[in-house]
Amino acid sequence: MITTESSVGARLNLIEKQQNAHADYLLDMETAKSRLKDLDYASAISQFNQETLALQASQQAFAKVQNLSLFQFI
Repeated sequence: MITTESSVGARLNLIEKQQNAHADYLLDMETAKSRLKDLDYASAISQFNQETLALQASQQAFAKVQNLSLFQFI
């Protein structure tokens, strides 16, 4: 009898953990959906353009620095 009770209790705990994990997953999906749905497109495009400009500037700076060496100054 005790073995059966412990087996049933373990199964119930597993089911409860799965329900909690599912509830957490649903909450995460709703949060992600809300962030996408409520996106301020003008702000997002502006931020994207700023980050693209910064990336291009850093790439150009790297290209200039990459060709430098001490032998060019001698």
